[in-house]
Amino acid sequence: MEAWKTVLIATLLLVAAGCDRLAGYTTASKDAVSSFHEQLNEQRYDDIIRGATAGFRNSATPAERHAYFDGVRSGLGQHQDSDRISFSADSGPSGVGVTVTLDSRFEFGSAQETFVFVERDDGMVLHDYRINSRVFMVGRE
Repeated sequence: MEAWKTVLIATLLLVAAGCDRLAGYTTASKDAVSSFHEQLNEQRYDDIIRGATAGFRNSATPAERHAYFDGVRSGLGQHQDSDRISFSADSGPSGVGVTVTLDSRFEFGSAQETFVFVERDDGMVLHDYRINSRVFMVGRE
């Protein structure tokens, strides 16, 4: 009867440690999103690119990234605020990846943003960014 108690306690400790670690990823990714939006609002695109993973940097030229971010800014304007739609953290061979999807409000419309971050020694690093908005399809109303 004592063995099941030991297994139960060990399981509960593992779950608690996992919850604590997940809370850390939630906080770190929230900080990374805030930093991204600040840099986007201030048109500091090179800072976004420099701070991202090699995979992000190598998937488009700096000029293409600038054009993309300029398109977001000219279409939607300044980021105002966001609500989290979903959050997931997955562990793989390259480390922990965190995906955050937001319902975001901008100066000229709303959008759904999806961020993929990877955990590095110095925090969460941007690996992918996607944005979908009606504004990009039909223009501002």
